[in-house]
Amino acid sequence: MKKTYLAAAMTMLLLVGCGSQESNEVLQEKTVESVTVEETSTQNEEEMELQKEKYIGECQPFQYKEFFRYEEKYKGTKVSLVLEVAQVMEDGLRCYSYTGDAFSIGDEYVIFDDRIEKDMRILEDDIITVWGEYIGSVDMTRGINDVTEDVPAVSAKYIELMDENGTGYIPEESTGVNQEEELHEEVVKEDNIETTNPMIEDIFTSGLETYSWQSESTGYYLIPFLDSGEYQIWFTYENDTIWANTAYTMDVSEIENTPSGGIICRGEIYEAAKENPPCVGVAEVTWHSKESIDFCSVKLVDGHQFSDTSMVADDYSYYGKTGQDLGQGNGISGLETQGMYVSGCKEAVTLRKAPSTKAEKLAEIPLYSQVSYIGLAENGFAEIIYDGKQGYVLSQYLDEYEPQVATGIVYEVVNCNESITLWSSASTEADEICQIPLGDVVEYIESADNGFFLVSYGWRKGFVLSSYLSKL
Repeated sequence: MKKTYLAAAMTMLLLVGCGSQESNEVLQEKTVESVTVEETSTQNEEEMELQKEKYIGECQPFQYKEFFRYEEKYKGTKVSLVLEVAQVMEDGLRCYSYTGDAFSIGDEYVIFDDRIEKDMRILEDDIITVWGEYIGSVDMTRGINDVTEDVPAVSAKYIELMDENGTGYIPEESTGVNQEEELHEEVVKEDNIETTNPMIEDIFTSGLETYSWQSESTGYYLIPFLDSGEYQIWFTYENDTIWANTAYTMDVSEIENTPSGGIICRGEIYEAAKENPPCVGVAEVTWHSKESIDFCSVKLVDGHQFSDTSMVADDYSYYGKTGQDLGQGNGISGLETQGMYVSGCKEAVTLRKAPSTKAEKLAEIPLYSQVSYIGLAENGFAEIIYDGKQGYVLSQYLDEYEPQVATGIVYEVVNCNESITLWSSASTEADEICQIPLGDVVEYIESADNGFFLVSYGWRKGFVLSSYLSKL
C-alpha cells in the first residue's frame, strides 16, 4: 500500500511538472503573439496613413455647377470640399459649402458618412473638410413645404474637423493645454515675430519692393511678404508677378533667432489656388546669418497631406525684386504670358470677370482657341487674356500643347459608364495613353483596323473604339 501511494505521488509530481512546462510554453507563445499583434497593428496604422495621404492627393476641388450639370460624366470623381454641417441625419449629413460669412449660404450637399474609421462624431454647425467620391444627385425633401429637390451627394471616405474660421484642423484628442497656457503660447509666438532682429525688416517687405529668392534645383521663387502686419512666404512658379503664379503660401506663426544671428520662420502651408484651403503641412524657412542673407533653405517639418515637396531645397539664392503687382491695377499691357489652348470642353468655355462660376460673363471662348495664360487663381480658375479681355476660366479646360486639329469632324464619347481608353495603336492590347471621360469630345482623323478610329484628344493623338463615339 505504501508503494502504491508513493507511485501515485510520483506520478502527480510528474504531471505537475509537465503542466508547468506547458504553461510556460503557452505563456511564451502568447507573449510572441502579443508582440506580433502590436507590430502588425503599427504596420496597419502606417499603411492606413499612407493610403489616406494617397487618397487625399488624388482628390480635386468640387466644381458645383460643372459636376452637378454633368453628373454622369463626373460620377466616381474623387473630390474635396470644405463644408458647414446644417443637419445630422440618420443616413448622412446635410451640408452647405463653407463661405465664412454668417449671412451667406453656400451650395447644398448631402454627405454620406462612409469613413473607414468613425472615431469622431460629426455635429451640427461643425466646419469640416471632406474627401470622397461624387456619386451624383439624390432627392432631398424639405420638411417645411414637402418639396423634393435634387442635391449633389458625396460618399465621404475621410473627414477632418476645422476650426471656427475654417482655416485649420482641430486635434481629435485634447492636448491637455488649458486656455491660459494656449494664450501664453500665442503671446510667445507674437513676441518671437516682433523680435528686434534687423533681418526681419530686411527680408519681409510689401508691394513692388518685395524681394525674391530662387532655387536652381526646384525652379521655385520664394517671396517673403508683409501683408497687413502678417508675415507670409509665397512659393511661385514665376517671378514676374506675385499673385497669379503663386502655388503655395506659408503663414508665418513663429520667428526664432539662430545662434549666428539669422532667423528661422515656421508656419503652415496652404495651396494658394483654392478657396478656404486646408493646411497641407508645416515648413521652416531659414536665413542662417546676416552674412549669408543672400541664401536660405526650406525644410518640411510636417507634411501629413503635403505631396509636392519640390519647394524644399537648400539652394535658394537672392534673385531680386519681384515684377509687377496685379493687385495694383496695372492692366493688360506689360504682362508676361504663356500661350495655352482651350481643350476638353464640348464647344466653348466661359471667360468670367472673377474666379467664380457666379461671376459676370465676359465672353465665350471656342474649343481649340489660343489664349494668353497669366497664372493660377482661386477656386480652380486660371487668369488669362482672350481677344483683348482679361478674366478667368476654369483651369481644367486649358492645355499648353496645341491641339491636333485635323478634319474638323468631331465626335462625342457615349455608351460608357465613366470613360473610354485612348490607345497607342488600334488594339486593346496596346499601351494606354489616357482616359477620355463620358461626354468629352475628340476629333476624327481617319479610320483604322479592328473597329478603331485614329483621333486627337487635346494635344494627344491615339486610337479609340468607334462604337463609343457619336458624331456631333
